[in-house]
Amino acid sequence: MSKGRSEIRYNYLLDTWVIVAPERQNRPHDFSQSSQSENVDPSRCPFEPKALSQEVFALREEGAKPDEWRVKVIPNKYPVLRKETLPLEKGEDFYSAIEGFGVHEVVIDTPDHFKRVSDFSIGELKDLLSVYRERMRELYSDRRVKYVLVFKNYKREAGASIFHPHSQMIALPLVPTAIRKVIEQSRKYYLKVGRCYLCDELSFELKERKRVVYENTSFAVYCPFYSLFPFELRVMPKFHSCDFSKLNDEHLEGLADALLKALKKLYRALDDPPYNLYIHSSPPLFPQSELFFHWYIEIVPRLTVQGGLELGSGFYVNPVPPERAATTLSEVKL
Repeated sequence: MSKGRSEIRYNYLLDTWVIVAPERQNRPHDFSQSSQSENVDPSRCPFEPKALSQEVFALREEGAKPDEWRVKVIPNKYPVLRKETLPLEKGEDFYSAIEGFGVHEVVIDTPDHFKRVSDFSIGELKDLLSVYRERMRELYSDRRVKYVLVFKNYKREAGASIFHPHSQMIALPLVPTAIRKVIEQSRKYYLKVGRCYLCDELSFELKERKRVVYENTSFAVYCPFYSLFPFELRVMPKFHSCDFSKLNDEHLEGLADALLKALKKLYRALDDPPYNLYIHSSPPLFPQSELFFHWYIEIVPRLTVQGGLELGSGFYVNPVPPERAATTLSEVKL
């Protein structure tokens, strides 16, 4: 392993990959002992001043100045993976590994240091989603990239090291095991019944109404029957679609509405909890995935800590039945 460089190592027993990223230990942390906003100093934020160098992409009004932007994308200063590295397979005697190729970008959600995403307008959230879409399209234009993960860590307890509202995008040289498993299970169901599993799941949920939290014309929010975590939410299109990056602007607005309702309900019901949010979209090169894969957004509030049972068995213990979580959230008045 090159000094200071990332490496992607294969865990044979768990059939998954581990990114060993020594550079990450040097990343800045601007949270104090409390993650409350009144204890965070904007002058220490690495996303200030607003006119940042090394801009990758920005959403701004026509004719706006460089520091007048709505959403901005920059390279991660402490990346998990690097684009300059070639995705070469390598081994260390008995073990398998890949050089740490990839792209790691930071999406600065808003110029406002203190504005939570749950406080965005629908237009502001649509802007953010459109940047996710455009960057995903661009990253997939590099054929070395096999999967792009969009995710957001909200608050220190969920893994955020910077207070300023931001998201991250990581382009990987392989499809993660968790995604591959979802694809394989979805394909198995399609081959058996000739339909998309998540289309059937959503149809059942909308009919039964026990776990639905919110819906509009094109999108639904619900707590999955098999939720691994308390108050876990899934935001999903009612129409079949395998690829988030192919959404049109009209659908982005409907998604912004559904996602904003989900985040607001979590904020009010659980007193602004830490959470992780990620988009599961089909890798473009997977054969016939448009037939059986259905993209979705998962929101996982970080309310519990995994213990020995979870870590030792791979099982999860969810102390809040999804039906009760859905009832609690659906009754929140906005």
